[in-house]
Amino acid sequence: MRSRAFIVTLVCMTLFSQFGCAPKKERQDTKITEVPQTDLLISKIDITPEQPRATNRFTLNVEVTNQGNKASEDFDLTIFFHTTADPNTLFYCLQDVRKHGIQPNKTVTVYSSTDRTTNNPGQYELQVLIRTLDGKKISKSWKFNSLPSN
Repeated sequence: MRSRAFIVTLVCMTLFSQFGCAPKKERQDTKITEVPQTDLLISKIDITPEQPRATNRFTLNVEVTNQGNKASEDFDLTIFFHTTADPNTLFYCLQDVRKHGIQPNKTVTVYSSTDRTTNNPGQYELQVLIRTLDGKKISKSWKFNSLPSN
């Protein structure tokens, strides 16, 4: 007569072969490693002076930060501008260009102009859009007021 332990072992092996029920293994500690990735962020939209006067030049700077731990690939940068006084006003494209990638934990000025103007006083909106080569979209908008000219 076969021993009880032998029969239990035989039943377990049969179940394992038919249903994939594996005997429990001892726990092994595994080391989790961080997967390198990019994380682009439109970190700053700066207008100087903060409330420019209509028809006077103002400075516009846009900065992008790579918060990730891997250099980013090149990306497309588009900057749109329009008045919010009339919701039917189309956006004017200030910039549409491919930019070089950014190193990890670095901030880069991706657009700088000292030659921007508004035609009339009122509220204006800037929209900055980044499109990565893998299809990710990052956007940020900024509203500012333009004062009457002197």
